[in-house]
Amino acid sequence: MADRVHLRSNPAVSVATCHIEVTFQGYPPLHYHADAAAARRLADALRGHADVVIDDDLSDVAKPLPCERLWHP
Repeated sequence: MADRVHLRSNPAVSVATCHIEVTFQGYPPLHYHADAAAARRLADALRGHADVVIDDDLSDVAKPLPCERLWHP
């Protein structure tokens, strides 16, 4: 499994809510939405365990990130 975190949006732009795609090897991707700070902290925590894509494409997002408040600073 590759150790990947992709930020598809412009990192200089503050995105209030972003799309997070989390893929564990051998499983279909999970799609969530959360604020940018929580998304980045989740991606850091999953580094080496899952591929994480953070972008501003909210079109196919089905649900909020479970326990999002745990990922806030």
